[in-house]
Amino acid sequence: MRSFPFALLPLIAALAFAPALLRAGESGGAKTGDAPPASAPAERGGAGAPQPAPSPAKPGVAPERPKPPSIFDRLFGRRAGGPEAPRGVGAGEGADAAAGGASRGVDRRGGDIAPHPSKLTFPPLKFTPPKPGEFRVKLKSGAVLYVAEDHELPTLDVTVTIRAGNFYHNERESHGLAEAVGALLRSGGAGRWSREQMDEELDFAAASLATSIGDDQATVSLSCLMKDAPLCLEMLGAVLRDPRFDAEEVRKHKARTIEGLGRRNDSPPEVLAREFEALAHPDHPMSWNVRKPAVEAITRERLLAFHQAWFSPGNTIWAISGDFDAKDMAARVEALLAGWTAEGAVKPRLPAPPGPGRPGLYLIEKETNQGYVAIGHSGIKRDNPDYHAVQVMNFIFGGGSFTSRIMSRVRSDEGLAYSVYSRVGAGDFYEGTMEIGFQSKSATVAYAAKIILEEVRRIQSEPATDQEMESAKSALIERFPSFFPSRKATMDAFAALDYYHRPRDWFDTYRDRIAAVTKEDVMRVATAYLRPDQFTVVVVGKSADLLAGDNVHDASLPALFGKPTVLPLRDPLGSNF
Repeated sequence: MRSFPFALLPLIAALAFAPALLRAGESGGAKTGDAPPASAPAERGGAGAPQPAPSPAKPGVAPERPKPPSIFDRLFGRRAGGPEAPRGVGAGEGADAAAGGASRGVDRRGGDIAPHPSKLTFPPLKFTPPKPGEFRVKLKSGAVLYVAEDHELPTLDVTVTIRAGNFYHNERESHGLAEAVGALLRSGGAGRWSREQMDEELDFAAASLATSIGDDQATVSLSCLMKDAPLCLEMLGAVLRDPRFDAEEVRKHKARTIEGLGRRNDSPPEVLAREFEALAHPDHPMSWNVRKPAVEAITRERLLAFHQAWFSPGNTIWAISGDFDAKDMAARVEALLAGWTAEGAVKPRLPAPPGPGRPGLYLIEKETNQGYVAIGHSGIKRDNPDYHAVQVMNFIFGGGSFTSRIMSRVRSDEGLAYSVYSRVGAGDFYEGTMEIGFQSKSATVAYAAKIILEEVRRIQSEPATDQEMESAKSALIERFPSFFPSRKATMDAFAALDYYHRPRDWFDTYRDRIAAVTKEDVMRVATAYLRPDQFTVVVVGKSADLLAGDNVHDASLPALFGKPTVLPLRDPLGSNF
């Protein structure tokens, strides 16, 4: 027996209802004498709108009835006796008529419409950032608070930053201990709660409590409804002061971590980022990776010792916002920290800055039909006087997405890469990393790299155009309010100023310093901070294909960057990480 053709059901249904729709159209869709509801809006050309007086009928001739809408009129939104209703942007002549000629450049409200989006004009952006000092509170315990009331929603948001992390720990053989503490502060249980009990309480309250530790800071964050604030703040206090590091949770964390280490060669971008950092910042915590022996050596006692060494009230900065009274919240935090002593707490000290990178061409052997490329060297610190000029230069060169020079040439003009970018990292404690990145077919990697080097030389020797300067400075200035989209984000930004010892007027002067950048500044900082002779070039892919090129363009990786060093993928669980 043949199966029923269910795919034809929509067509059968349309044909079945067509006669009914046609009959409805012939009768006008309503019975004689029916009137629209009094509250119905008056649509142009529709029921409820003021209708013109009927023309007098000729003797002996019946008045002409308006043509009923066809089934297609009803299905696609056209009205009887009137223009086609607009179906969205670009609906055609019917939409133009329904809009009263707006698409022809005439605003129904009497104004003009720009002929092209590029011709739109806007009033100058006026935004005055709040002052950090207006929200800063120093507690008796030594903790610093940035606290702001926000009564739009009955919620509470807290972010606690602790001066702890890999940089401060600075022990190569136990690198990874800090991350373990960051994960297990919460998942290892705290105070009177096991992990399961804490999960249950937080889930019931629709709240979140998260913890982490990175290179230069530890973070504990809380989000909840104000009605649940007493319980949730108690949990946050327990996580900060009294983590349990339950043995079973420690065991499971170690197993998950080792399993993840075994997969860290799977993703070419991950391999690229890891190897580039290792060569750009050799033998420094900035480029260290977690090793399997270090994970296996983690014990509950070592986790507790790390916590005791780095967690103390005076080593915390709080960013708090929500539906509360600011003085009352400060008192709550003071009570939360009362009696917390950490006699073993040490004064954080950073390791020495990283040494110079290792320039040259490095090919990381991996079976893939593309080349994943990172080119660069050390960047700058945020307190560098050239910081703002570097931001403008980088926007023009490669940081401005589709408006940038290397994106225009490598992607738009040549079609060699889907994405190509540059960034000049500005670190607070160390110089960041200047990096140019892209991925392309193995055969065209060299040609794309050649174009990028041409653009490096051009931005160092040719002034930027007026349009480039205007676009870069406008983008950087006009995105400024996005630093403060909410009270929570504002308090977080102020806490970061405090944590990284940035000037109090950082936000006040940012826009003026961007606006003051000149074309000469752009060329000067491009020459100073883009140094091709010091480039570390790392390419992940099949080395034979990368070196062969495309036999079309006069470009090869060795000709651009020198003799390559071909490196195998490192054993993800080996001791050479």
